[in-house]
Order: sequence, then C-alpha cells, then structure tokens
Amino acid sequence: MLAVRVHPEFLEKQNLPPTLVDKKIWARRHEDICAFERYLTRNGIAICKFFLHVSQAEQKRRFLERLDTPEKNWKFSAADVAERQHWRSTWRLTRT
Repeated sequence: MLAVRVHPEFLEKQNLPPTLVDKKIWARRHEDICAFERYLTRNGIAICKFFLHVSQAEQKRRFLERLDTPEKNWKFSAADVAERQHWRSTWRLTRT
C-alpha cells in the first residue's frame, strides 16, 4: 500500500473508476486488508507479519558501500538513486 502512495503512477495503472480514487481510497484499502486478514484468521490461517526497518543513515551507508566497494558494485542500481528522492514523502506518508 505504501509503494502505491509514494508512486501514484502505480495507482493510475490499476485502471480504477475515477469515483473510487478519492481522499478515502487509502482508508478503504486499509479496511479491506484488515477484513481479508480477519477472514483468513477465522478460517484457521495464521498470519505472521514482519516489518524490517532500516534507518535512512544505514540505507545511505549501504548505498555508498555499493559504490565504494568494487565487489559490491553489481548491487548498484540507478533505480536506487531515484528511490532516494521519495524518502521525504515516504516519511510523511507513514505518519498519516
């Protein structure tokens, strides 16, 4: 859900009717996710969620290490540079 909020073009590609894309879309999607998880739980499926938090400082350190360490250069992607531009908006979105 977060990736789609950070990258509105992902939402556009979902071809939703315009009437569904309003201020309440994220609340409705969150509600749907919770309802689906309740359904699974009621049917005996255990749900395990994991959240990996890597600080911006650690992400920066790893990013620079990919550039500075020749044996890690293969991990570098120009997409990583583009994603760093979204950090500020991601920070705000996770707190709303």
